[in-house]
Amino acid sequence: MPSSSSPRFTLSSRYLFAIVASIVTVGTLLSGWVYDYSRETEKLRIESEFARRADVRNALTREIITFYESGVYALKSLLEGSSDVKRDEFRRVANDILSRYPSIMALEWVPMITRDARIELEAGITRELGHPFRFTEPNQAGEMVIARDRAEHFPILYVEPLKGNERALGYDLQSAPTLPFLQLARKTGQMVVTGQVPLVQSSMGIVVIWPVTDNHPDGSASFRGFVQGVFRLEEMLRTTELRSPSTMTEMLYVDDTPGSDYNRILYFHRGYPSTLPIPPEVENEFRRGIYREYAIDFGGRKWLILYRPTSAWLSQQTSRIAGLRLSMGLLITAMIATLAGLMARRTSAIQREVTERTAELSESRRHLSSLLHALPGMAYRCIYTEKLKVVYLSEGVLSLTGYRADEFTSEQMHFRDIIHPSDLDRVRSATRKSLETRKEVEVEYRVIPRTGSERWVLSRGRGIYNDQGELLFFEGLAIDITARKEAESDKLSMERKLLESQKLESLGLLAGGIAHDFNNLLTGIMGHANLARFQPGIDQEVTDHLKKIEAGSVRAAELCQQMLAYSGRGNFLIEPVELNQLVQETLPLLQGTLSPRARISLELGAVPTVVMADATQLRQIAMNLILNAADALGATGGDIIVRTGCRIIRRDFLASAHGANELSVGEYVFLEVRDTGCGMSSETLGKIFDPFFTTKFTGRGLGLAAVLGIVRGHSGALRVESQINHGSTFTLILPPSLELVSSQVDALASTPWLRAGSVLVIDDEESVRNVASALLRSFGLTTVTAANGADGIEVFREKVGVFDFVLLDLTMPGMDGEETLAGLRSIDPLVRVLLISGYSENERISQMAAGGPLLFLQKPFTRLSLEQRLQQVFALAPFGV
Repeated sequence: MPSSSSPRFTLSSRYLFAIVASIVTVGTLLSGWVYDYSRETEKLRIESEFARRADVRNALTREIITFYESGVYALKSLLEGSSDVKRDEFRRVANDILSRYPSIMALEWVPMITRDARIELEAGITRELGHPFRFTEPNQAGEMVIARDRAEHFPILYVEPLKGNERALGYDLQSAPTLPFLQLARKTGQMVVTGQVPLVQSSMGIVVIWPVTDNHPDGSASFRGFVQGVFRLEEMLRTTELRSPSTMTEMLYVDDTPGSDYNRILYFHRGYPSTLPIPPEVENEFRRGIYREYAIDFGGRKWLILYRPTSAWLSQQTSRIAGLRLSMGLLITAMIATLAGLMARRTSAIQREVTERTAELSESRRHLSSLLHALPGMAYRCIYTEKLKVVYLSEGVLSLTGYRADEFTSEQMHFRDIIHPSDLDRVRSATRKSLETRKEVEVEYRVIPRTGSERWVLSRGRGIYNDQGELLFFEGLAIDITARKEAESDKLSMERKLLESQKLESLGLLAGGIAHDFNNLLTGIMGHANLARFQPGIDQEVTDHLKKIEAGSVRAAELCQQMLAYSGRGNFLIEPVELNQLVQETLPLLQGTLSPRARISLELGAVPTVVMADATQLRQIAMNLILNAADALGATGGDIIVRTGCRIIRRDFLASAHGANELSVGEYVFLEVRDTGCGMSSETLGKIFDPFFTTKFTGRGLGLAAVLGIVRGHSGALRVESQINHGSTFTLILPPSLELVSSQVDALASTPWLRAGSVLVIDDEESVRNVASALLRSFGLTTVTAANGADGIEVFREKVGVFDFVLLDLTMPGMDGEETLAGLRSIDPLVRVLLISGYSENERISQMAAGGPLLFLQKPFTRLSLEQRLQQVFALAPFGV
């Protein structure tokens, strides 16, 4: 028995041992596998959680960079919306941007200035600032000196804040190290960001450059300059930490733009307070463990943002679950006794996990709330059933509409209550179409906030559907675009003013051309009438008729002068004129024209009102304004008050006056004509200076257009104020003069003047050529004629030294008068020339006179005016003697 029982025990023991060994082996292997699996799962969970947090933080970083980019873009929009942004307006907008973007160190306006405009601009800024202003650049010693002459300059014209940046004012960026970035921005038309550059008031920074252009109606664009924003790089990148502080993430900003290897590291956040320097191998260290890498394109530069968890956060994320599972596998027999305790510990671990996840969810919601708060508008979510019901609105709804979010979610207010009635149907139609097509909707419309002032918003939304295609929500963003709309409106206003200026310029060219041709015709008429009147044996009746022809020609010549004045190509006889005396002399001329019911009263200034002007043209202005006032009174009559004097003209007056673009605030002489007539509507006011526009009978309408041309020619301005049934007021302002009025008139010689000599007459108009030759022969001169400049030069070359002087027309087809004069002077530099033209004498003729003996006579001319010029021509000394 003992021998038989012993083997069974042994086998049983071995069996049990095998079973135990198998259980131990299997349990150990299974526990080890569970342990490895748990560790790997935990690692993946940590990496996933870190990736999620890094994604959220990177989204916030992108938002912050876009946020700062929009600050500089707002300044670019201001300058593109107006071609004449003053320093005060720039300072006001720039300081507003600087107050909302603390990381911006300076904002600068850098226009493109050509070589020809440099001197005028430096002089203008010197007057504006009250101290000398010049373009500057650094020399080799780093001292700021006057910038060299270049075809183009990029001076810093405006800079805010000015304090601490005085050295930058006037700095010509053509010599700056950032010039390649400026050229790239000009070439691409896009924002460009420089690499790290040393700043004056901090360690390192970057410069954000926006090109500024003017867009023209034909689709083309012209380059004007740059807007620059100088950013404190570390402070800007640290904004992400300030918005959402975190001790679980370390961040490294790297400039991966080609050519930036020597200065790649932009900013390093350790995740905990530290004053230690940045280790040189920090980028390599970031890539050794768990990390996330993101790329951001910022103004043409490629920035990399690397995130890695801190060691403290990693230690918090590592749990003991894997070790517990290993212990449970190895101590399977003890699990029954300790099951309750282990389950309790497991429950506690789960509760901790739930708490952590809840805290993380709350943090994520806070991050989302911060992002929505930074938006210039509101985010919304609605439910569409039978009607639209708002279920969520971000806090931006209060600043946008003036109403709280709970007023909409509780249905005290509805979106239709704040949308402008004129836009409501369009918004509804766009929303329905979006839901039908399941596409995003983008619509601009006006809202009426609690304050009552309209605002423009851009709404972008879309429907959210479940797997069955049923609509769950309709959500989106509504962004305030009021500033952009106002800028677009200002830009359209400037374009309309430019179009009006071009229209007036075209009409002016037409008027000048007609006046020139008409003067040629009048030259023949007046010349033949003069010649006929001086013929011997003509009876008195024929002489009287000839005098009437001459008088009519003179009046027609005055009309031509008005047309030339309107075109801006006329020239006035400028002399001191006393405005009070001129008005008193003009009124008697109008007595037979004005209605008896028009009562005129004068309120003339007590002090002398002397201006430098053409008395005839000023008299024309006074007559036009008084006649217009009388017409406005109509059959019922009324009062016309004519006032003169001197007063200080301020900026608001100049802003509403015609022709005041280049005038400055100061003292001016004024002529004011006010009536109590019918007045004008705003539509009529916008057209009164258009040629051929009139509210009178046919044949009238060039008066005010000619007045405006005369005003522009005298460097003055004209303002019109009028209301229906409340009369009109026309106020003319002119620069005052300190010169005295001269009453001396040179007496004309009454003795007939004769002179022997030879004259070459060059004119393309046959009638002018013939009558000029006849008039010259009446003084005893012999003439030779040529029909164009080339023939005239050939005749002069063949008979060099024969002619006493040359009568030359300025405006001829092919070779004009200026080219012909150059050809004559190349043959004989001392040739005397009498230049004739239908246009008035101008700076161009003065420049021609600088090259040799030359006088000017305007068409049409009489025999008497020709005689005066001939005496002056023969009195000219050879040039250079």
